[in-house]
Amino acid sequence: MSHFMERAKRGISGQHLAIFLLILLVGFALRLYRLGYESLWYDETVSVLLARKSLPALTAHTAGDIHPPLYYYLLHFWIRLAGSSEFSLAFLSLAFGVLLIPLLFYLGRNLYGVKIGLLGALLLALSPFNLWYSQEVRMYTLGAFLGLISLLFLLRLIKSQARLQRGCGAGYILASALGLYTLYYFAFLLLAQNLMVIGWWLVRGAKGKQRFSLLPWVFSQIGILLLYLPWLPIAFRQATNPPVPPWRTFTGFGQVGVESWSALSLGQSVDPKIVWPFLLLALALFALGLFNLFRAQVSESWFVPLSLAGHTLLPILLIYLFSLVVPLFHVRYVFTYSPPFYLLLAVGLARLPRKPLITLGLLFILGVWAYSIYSFHFDPHYASDDHRGAVEYLEERLRSGDAVLINAGYAYPAFLYYYEGPIAWRGRLVNYQDVADMGEGTVVLQTGSIGGQETLGWGNPNSDFYATTEEETARSLEEVFSRHPRVWVFRIYDTVTDPQGFIRGWLEEHGRKFEDQLFAGQGFMRVQGFLTHPGPIYEVPDLPQPVGVELGGQVRLEGFEGGTAPVRAGEALDLALYWRATQRLDIDYHVVVYLVDAGGQVLTQTDEMPLGSLYLTSRWKEGEVLREPMRLEIPEGTPGGEYTLQVAIYDLASGQFLPVEDQRWRADGERVRLGSVVYVK
Repeated sequence: MSHFMERAKRGISGQHLAIFLLILLVGFALRLYRLGYESLWYDETVSVLLARKSLPALTAHTAGDIHPPLYYYLLHFWIRLAGSSEFSLAFLSLAFGVLLIPLLFYLGRNLYGVKIGLLGALLLALSPFNLWYSQEVRMYTLGAFLGLISLLFLLRLIKSQARLQRGCGAGYILASALGLYTLYYFAFLLLAQNLMVIGWWLVRGAKGKQRFSLLPWVFSQIGILLLYLPWLPIAFRQATNPPVPPWRTFTGFGQVGVESWSALSLGQSVDPKIVWPFLLLALALFALGLFNLFRAQVSESWFVPLSLAGHTLLPILLIYLFSLVVPLFHVRYVFTYSPPFYLLLAVGLARLPRKPLITLGLLFILGVWAYSIYSFHFDPHYASDDHRGAVEYLEERLRSGDAVLINAGYAYPAFLYYYEGPIAWRGRLVNYQDVADMGEGTVVLQTGSIGGQETLGWGNPNSDFYATTEEETARSLEEVFSRHPRVWVFRIYDTVTDPQGFIRGWLEEHGRKFEDQLFAGQGFMRVQGFLTHPGPIYEVPDLPQPVGVELGGQVRLEGFEGGTAPVRAGEALDLALYWRATQRLDIDYHVVVYLVDAGGQVLTQTDEMPLGSLYLTSRWKEGEVLREPMRLEIPEGTPGGEYTLQVAIYDLASGQFLPVEDQRWRADGERVRLGSVVYVK
């Protein structure tokens, strides 16, 4: 500690400055690589949803959520400046992730010299754990940044003792308070700091040393409390009565240790069972660095290595102890406390007895980290949940009259971020029974937590979380099925809100699944489609546009609905075709709809396999009637006027069309002329 301020005043050589700038550039480049390439996952889309709100609405929403608002405030203004693409959203996290590099270099240089500072900065710049969270649209790099600033001022506060420097105390108070406004888990870091300071104060007194004054420290804690006081009642309520369904289970001490150490040493994209020797090496280097620091310091300076190790390890231990009452551990929160780990690892490397060993150890670390970084970017096991792909897949298949069930209730932010179409109504599934009038577009229904505690969402009707029962959910689903011919399920995390699978079972029993597509990611996300009747229908409904023409003696087009209203260029035309298989089909046919002008020229067309992947034409039952909704996009710049619709069905493999047998409906021998006039405005 005695050399802290002396080293802070020393400059660095041009060579060392060049090395530092190179490290900073490499760290920035690694964090920039493939930034925004993957889809945002659920938590990230929550960040966007909140940041897009007005500041009062943002504050009100976070007051009923599980994270404080500071990061969302920053993201709110960042979006106004840089936009809301995946790349620009993640850049804010990248910025704080990059700022950790010079901050750790500053700490290491001032404590142990420029070489340790450079080595620590290099390890942090290349750390897979840091790359992971520097590309995530969440508050973790901001929390780690504020935590490291808090540590810097903590060391100065302890050194100054009673001679408290105003700027030093104010800096510590401000950084710590902002940390609490960023992440509730920051409280474990402050608790760890208090335990270390009080413990150090007691040890010095027990050894007969002159006690340093605790008053500056006490005043700093009071200052933090005063700054946090406006949010404290909300934080207390969220901690003691969470408004969300429980999603974590208790994690044993051994698993907490392995997951935390593996993340610190390797990141989260390598199975620790595969590279356990590296974990032991990291542990040995960490212990070697800590041992050498304690041995090199006089007893009065032991607080420095103690605080470096305690900054990372003690909050993890505290989280485990609190988890004995309420499960709190998740490895992502370890990142907040991680920066000093790389400084101690650097000290351990530098204290190896020979330079070749230092070089070999560093190369080994970088080699394993390169593997981890590669896995982070390219191994599908560590891919982000592909909400982008799921929503795009769903949006391509949504048709007029369809409804979307978000079968986790609160996963809707991901849908809203990527969905570009109109929404007629969005809200709780159980409230849909009271909805009479709605606009054009898709109906989006959010399920509740079946059997959940009544305190979920604190009774706020606008909360994302609400408790419901199986009976209430069943009545609401019956209402949905009575209003919509098809229901899509955007399904992820539903085991949290529906642990017994009631909704899944109800849909299987009362509907007919025609689509089920799985998407990448650890959340096992899928998009499913259900016809809202349990079995085949053989009666033709009363259609506004009956046709009754056979194609190839295999399929009969009974009629259609829609497709007659005026449409603007650039918009979509929705219609529904009604088919009947006159015999069992052994081919999976495609259906194509054409928009044709008065001269017989095809203006545009749409081609698809009827219904979905689980109910292709080869699975149609003889005699059953099936409704196929289709959408025809009208190109921009289409001249105004009247057009007609034509339909054909063909085998993609052979290119053969089923001939139209009734000349009254035939167009070019293979198309059905629907006789519907479409007026384009």
